Amino acid sequence: ITYCTLSSIILLNKLIPNQKELIMFLINRFTEDGVNGRVNKIPDSCYVFWNYSSLINLINYNKINIELDEIRKISIEFLKECYFKD
Repeated sequence: ITYCTLSSIILLNKLIPNQKELIMFLINRFTEDGVNGRVNKIPDSCYVFWNYSSLINLINYNKINIELDEIRKISIEFLKECYFKD
């Protein structure tokens, strides 16, 4: 829902409300256990795309500089863990 709502706002060229809070929410979804969609939700590989893409959209739309190296590392490791589980 976050990705779709954010993308719609960007496509409409409207102001994104609570941007700092949104960025912190998305960054906090990337944990050592993996990536989740919301607080207290179990990690799931699909959220790597939705959350990371939302961050990239925010960065590109607002032309802000956020360092994503650690998030990228967490994402790759989590995806490898999901892929090679069995």
